[in-house]
Amino acid sequence: MVRLARPGDPATDPAHAGTPLPLVEISALGHGSGWSGQRFLDGALGSRLRHRAHRGVRDGDWHRLTVELHDALTGLTVEVRYSSPDGVSVLRGEVLLRNEGDRPLVVQSVSSLLVGALPSPDVLDVHRARNDWLAECRWYVEPLRSTVARLNHEAHEHDSRAALSLAGRGSWPSDGHLPMGGLTERTEDGADPRR
Repeated sequence: MVRLARPGDPATDPAHAGTPLPLVEISALGHGSGWSGQRFLDGALGSRLRHRAHRGVRDGDWHRLTVELHDALTGLTVEVRYSSPDGVSVLRGEVLLRNEGDRPLVVQSVSSLLVGALPSPDVLDVHRARNDWLAECRWYVEPLRSTVARLNHEAHEHDSRAALSLAGRGSWPSDGHLPMGGLTERTEDGADPRR
């Protein structure tokens, strides 16, 4: 489990530091989940992944970090790759799976990027693009709060299971929506700081 902190955040009391996130969520047939819902989270396979190696490199104007994780039971090796260009507040995530075990493994789902330490959904906007035949790349922006419900953590004693997700139609991953997007933070007056 990993906990990210935003640059400039004061040191926090570990009791209130937020829930740590795994670097990757993976679900596979025959490997259960710690949660009974339909969402692919808290999987047994993903929780067994252990750090095996990591490497950071500078590639021109890009910073790249690769973290290698391994599950001894199945032989699954996972490379979680992060990259970010100089001077731009962008983080790209990729995940590569490699079965080093002696049995086939049927993977049901793999996350490409899990990120914590974000500002409140009240000040974040989501950027995505609809993508249909002869009507490609139609970008739009909407408040994240319109998708992620506000919960009273003190009353429910449970974190939200909210998610923002899109899926392609058929065999084309970009049919319906582009498989990319972005988050931007609005300023206190509600204006987009990029304008």
